[in-house]
Amino acid sequence: ATPTAPAAVATLADIEAQKKAYLAAYQSFRSEGPAAAIVSMDSFIKQYPDSVFVANAYYWLGEFHLANTPADLDAASAQFNRVIGDYEGSPKVASSYYKLGTIADLKDQRNEARQLMQTVVNRFPDSAEAGLATGYLTANPANVTR
Repeated sequence: ATPTAPAAVATLADIEAQKKAYLAAYQSFRSEGPAAAIVSMDSFIKQYPDSVFVANAYYWLGEFHLANTPADLDAASAQFNRVIGDYEGSPKVASSYYKLGTIADLKDQRNEARQLMQTVVNRFPDSAEAGLATGYLTANPANVTR
């Protein structure tokens, strides 16, 4: 049997090809809408599962599910949870926690929404999302229903 070669490190050309494919999938949202963008981004992830752009791809997949008509909150949540669980170092983690908080709020799960927003403030205090989360927490104090 022939020994298998170690996985090749992505070359600059590989990364450029991945970037082009990722941006094309992202742009399909603007040109064709969320349903087409979901298909395009899923295809990108299948074609380049180890790409440096995959964490962002999962994040945008979540956004596309939210923008779809009707919005698919569960599918969106699954994508944001994947970013948090599988791509801890990604800059999209803070945004994913914030999006999960907004989804919990939409589902009238106020305690969970507050916990997620507090996580954003605690873990990512200097992020733009922390400012948004603080605004949510101020507008939705604990033990108050609306």
